[in-house]
Amino acid sequence: MKTSLKLIFIASIAIAAAVATGWADEVAGKVADTSFGSFMLDDAGTLRQFNLSSRNTRYEPTTWRPTAGDEIRVTYTSIQNRRGATVLAVDTATLVKAGPHTLVDLASPVEVEITETGRSGIRGKIPGGQIVRFAYDRGVQRLPAGWVPVVGEKARVTFRLDAERGFTVGYWAQKLEKLP
Repeated sequence: MKTSLKLIFIASIAIAAAVATGWADEVAGKVADTSFGSFMLDDAGTLRQFNLSSRNTRYEPTTWRPTAGDEIRVTYTSIQNRRGATVLAVDTATLVKAGPHTLVDLASPVEVEITETGRSGIRGKIPGGQIVRFAYDRGVQRLPAGWVPVVGEKARVTFRLDAERGFTVGYWAQKLEKLP
């Protein structure tokens, strides 16, 4: 008896998931603006706001997040938020064509011109012209030893990527090497 109840429960969950997936809509367009946890998509002159979930939204490629100017395809579901308003929740965001400020597949190490420094990391201009924030990883190595980065200097940054969750991709500097 218990086994049959478990099977019925699992089957009902599977059916609910299949129905929910079938209700998802898809749209393609250009990202007009972004903010923390959402973006505006221009779909043939119609602007719509889409909400991202740090847990549920999937990104293709995984090392990318929507940026103004990107052409993307979005699979979404209309849901009610906590306040009872209907919002468009992104299930999957897929990059079709990268915009001018988009970073995809930044390889480590990368040479940068330091544009900003702080206690928790640096910002550096990469060869493509974009500014990237590199947070200091634990035990970050500086070469030469004791070197403190200064705005305007050039450096080679060896980093690890954190794109597993959240609205942004994290670049964690593991080694900073001063360049001549």
